[in-house]
Amino acid sequence: MEPVKTLDAGLPALSGRLGQVCTRKDAFDLLASFLREQGLSDLILTFIPPGDLANQAVQWSTLTSEASDHLRDVGFDGRDPVRRRARRSIEPFVWDSSEWRGERSSVAKDMMAHLRKAGIEGGASVAVWGRGGRVAIADAIAPQSVFKDLPPSFLDLFFAATVLTVRTIERLSLIRGTPPLTRREIEILELAAQGLTNSAIGALLDIVEETVKFHFRGIREKLNVRSRADAITRFAVLDASWAGRREQVSKSRSRQTDRI
Repeated sequence: MEPVKTLDAGLPALSGRLGQVCTRKDAFDLLASFLREQGLSDLILTFIPPGDLANQAVQWSTLTSEASDHLRDVGFDGRDPVRRRARRSIEPFVWDSSEWRGERSSVAKDMMAHLRKAGIEGGASVAVWGRGGRVAIADAIAPQSVFKDLPPSFLDLFFAATVLTVRTIERLSLIRGTPPLTRREIEILELAAQGLTNSAIGALLDIVEETVKFHFRGIREKLNVRSRADAITRFAVLDASWAGRREQVSKSRSRQTDRI
């Protein structure tokens, strides 16, 4: 397959597909497939919490279990020279395990030797910063000959695709920790997001205003927010993944409107 020629090649399609995924692994798989179309054989995506929680990193990889175990054993775990350079850099970069241009420490030298032993010639890496100091680092693994054939715009494309994927995974992570809203709660939030007052929402849904306030208390507790405005903002983040339920809400609201 021909490599991409322009910066936005394939990004709209990737963005649309990411909007439909239901799991974080599905989002990772889409990014891996997207990069594979450019000739990059493997991908590692690592989410590293800040500070003392750094040893609780979450990682997805297309490498074989044997290769993944080997990398973990040699310390390629998010605190290695490649990822340290990624965190310090504001741009993606291509690296070569035979001609490493980063830090010159003995640790880095040993790491590059271990990577070559594992059959990893190099890759392209980029860091994307998220909430609370957490950082996601994508490592696209491929022989150096592959990178020489890619267009100059590739690194920008790699960065943009990684950002789209990381933001999707962050959204899905929020959903994982959020108790599901009921159909009525979603109805109320959608109407509130349109600027309707509690009394107007009650009139539209044929319920009293106190019932609307009761539902808002439950909504705030589920979304772990303190105010109505915060609940609406949080719902906007989660809303894309509740598309199916939103469709049900729209039908229900239509029936309510017809009745009024």
